[in-house]
Amino acid sequence: MKTKIKVIGKTTQKLSIVKLVKEYTGMGLKEAKAVCYESWNNSTPILELEIDKSEVEKAKEDFTSLGLSVTINDRERKMKRILYVDQDLCIKDMLNDVAKWDTLELISDADKENLTYNQCREKAIEIIFNRYSEYIKGDTFMQIYKDISDINEFETKPTEVKFIKFNEEFGEMCAEYLKLKGHTYKPYDREELLGEMADTLQVLLSIFSDIEKDTDIFLSDVIEKVKEKNIKWKNKISDYTNKL
Repeated sequence: MKTKIKVIGKTTQKLSIVKLVKEYTGMGLKEAKAVCYESWNNSTPILELEIDKSEVEKAKEDFTSLGLSVTINDRERKMKRILYVDQDLCIKDMLNDVAKWDTLELISDADKENLTYNQCREKAIEIIFNRYSEYIKGDTFMQIYKDISDINEFETKPTEVKFIKFNEEFGEMCAEYLKLKGHTYKPYDREELLGEMADTLQVLLSIFSDIEKDTDIFLSDVIEKVKEKNIKWKNKISDYTNKL
């Protein structure tokens, strides 16, 4: 079975990249070189390759060792991410083994019926919403995150660039807040601060979406971890105030 991957970025070790492309795709040397150089002529070099699924992790390791980032276009991983995102629109009781079984069922259906990714996604959402519609809330945080994840599928900027963008947006948000506190001569503008806060959150969630694609860490896992840390934080503050 084949899996599509995206290799993003530039490196001075061009010959090594060509050799890896040749090795993992089965292309001839001339064809692999042509594909690589065509990609490197773009402002954001992206190599889209189709390789054996069994070699994906090894390929990712080889390409990242040369300073490139790799995105795995794995349908099962995408389906799990979509199911987990949509699950979080519902109550916590919904997060159980049944949802995981639905994921496997959908992948099996996709193989049998030759469904497209979008058809799988629609079917996943239909199952989730039909089964748990009474628990679904409106335009929640997780719905916003799902929208960002969908848009992120078409984003070509590598995650490393997004980290730089996040620092930029965070700095601009801080600068607007400092106006409110009177630390600058410039007047405070509520809409400017609101816009910078939205930009900062948007970039951060886009980064989270990238991390989901490259790992088995989902936003639901992050939220659970934050809940744990909030309890520790609250206890720490309680301990402190009790000593006063």
